[in-house]
Amino acid sequence: MLLIEFFTLNLFTNQSCTGNFLGAAQGAGWVAELIARLSSSPVIPGGSVNTTLDSSRSTFPLGLLMYADFSHDDQLTSMFSAMGLYDALFASGLSNTTITTPTAANNYYSAAWTVPFASRMYVERLACIGDLQEILEGQIIEQYVRLIINDKVIAIPSEICKIDEYNRCTLTDFINGEKAQIETLNAQWNEYC
Repeated sequence: MLLIEFFTLNLFTNQSCTGNFLGAAQGAGWVAELIARLSSSPVIPGGSVNTTLDSSRSTFPLGLLMYADFSHDDQLTSMFSAMGLYDALFASGLSNTTITTPTAANNYYSAAWTVPFASRMYVERLACIGDLQEILEGQIIEQYVRLIINDKVIAIPSEICKIDEYNRCTLTDFINGEKAQIETLNAQWNEYC
């Protein structure tokens, strides 16, 4: 089992994850679409964005309450990488000589945790309602983003935004943090592609 895990770790790391700039750059288009959906604004063009589909309201509608995207584990890994979700796990790099069993305790990445069969990610846009009267009066209520991968709430990296005790960050901070990720990835896309 250890050898299989090592093989999949190297496969994902070197093809579609943080270990390869191209992997994250390929996922940047989806992150740009996520930002557009969360902010109800046009998609930021560049990199791997399909501007033909994303510029049309009939093929890329905005302002809906729920969206569903379906993809393959390679693309999910690229999306997670583009969002910067697992960058810290790769900060020290992978050993070329030692096989280490990935565990939560030793902070290693495992594709089995992030993209097992039937993997899924939910991006929740939340608003905490304190007083119904405030809502009826049209007062602005702070909105938050929370990420759930395979039924586990995950901590959004501090490089993206500051999270609270519920692993949420404000919608504005999340969008700004991911926009910064996109700018970096689009520059890498232009350099490597």
